[in-house]
Amino acid sequence: MNRKKDNHILENYRLGRCSKEELNQLETWYDSWNRANRISLTEEELQRVESKMRLNVMKRVGFDRTARKWGRIHAISAVAAALVITIGVAIYHSILQPQTGEIAASANYGSDIAPGKNKATLTLPGGEVVTLIGEKNAVVVDKNELIYPDGTDIATATSQQAYGTTSIPMHTIVTPRGGQYQLILSDKTKIWLNASSSVRFPTSFTGAKQRRIEISGEAYLEVTKDTEHPFLVKTGTQEIEVLGTRFNVSDYTDDAVAQTTLLEGSVSVKPLYSTMAQNLPKILEPGQEVLISNRKVTVRSANIKQTLAWKNGDFRFEDESVPAIMKQIERWYDVDVVYTDNLSEVKLNASISRYRNVSQMLKMMEKTGEVHFKIEGRKIIVSK
Repeated sequence: MNRKKDNHILENYRLGRCSKEELNQLETWYDSWNRANRISLTEEELQRVESKMRLNVMKRVGFDRTARKWGRIHAISAVAAALVITIGVAIYHSILQPQTGEIAASANYGSDIAPGKNKATLTLPGGEVVTLIGEKNAVVVDKNELIYPDGTDIATATSQQAYGTTSIPMHTIVTPRGGQYQLILSDKTKIWLNASSSVRFPTSFTGAKQRRIEISGEAYLEVTKDTEHPFLVKTGTQEIEVLGTRFNVSDYTDDAVAQTTLLEGSVSVKPLYSTMAQNLPKILEPGQEVLISNRKVTVRSANIKQTLAWKNGDFRFEDESVPAIMKQIERWYDVDVVYTDNLSEVKLNASISRYRNVSQMLKMMEKTGEVHFKIEGRKIIVSK
């Protein structure tokens, strides 16, 4: 960023004489800030930041006069952008970041642990394992090649054979604990993988009557509609059939419950075990979810905000047990959790960005007085 040039644009904005190009630059700055912070901040924090941003910048640049001159939309975007450059960082640090020594004030937090990040491996059909570049954040299947979103090559896929043959070359993306990644399939279906998850997929659906993939762990999918070629997702406990929809599936091998939540469209969920009465497909409507546990299938209304919190960069727990919360923390922060007391009946409410250090999450939970934590290396000790 050219500070002198940027300050010139801001001064022109203050004086109400920005060119169209300069206004576009201000809006670009604001959009960039908005996208970045909607990943790292909670909704409450965003409202606090933006409210204070508007208040401060209006005082500095004369909002009413500028709004009349340039129009409300341009003014609002430029106001926020101006503050991002001039005082946005200071506001963020002053109202959101912990004060110096806040974490160190607790003797139990002898060390801190950074959050997870984009991290995964790709296994090719021949068994070769490729470590994916975190900064690239996604794998794109394009014309029988695996590339990053910027067009950089990852691998050229093995030629596909039509479905119905004995050999279908499949690729697998695996996220470890503390990792997440994205995948865009050849039909433009988008998949977000949570930590400790995997997706197994072909690089082409050519010749297939159905588009089939396999998922372990948790993933959010936006499936491209194709009525002639249903999309099938197989997990350890269920098979999900869709035509075109948005949904989340969570089916970890170490969880007692498998969960499929529908946001848009329609899905058919079929348990894979043999009890005939419960093996019938369950048809979900938007806003519903199906739970599969102990050979029991339950359909109920879903808490969409809580289900999709991970995909939106947050932790969001509503009346959630401590062990369930800590299991998510284990996966995302790549830590081991040890209990000195039975806390299975203790339920908490919490909401915080997944991109905060683990100590900040733990301190929020400790404020309830129901639970306490101690960090030792990459181990978290939980007690009453």
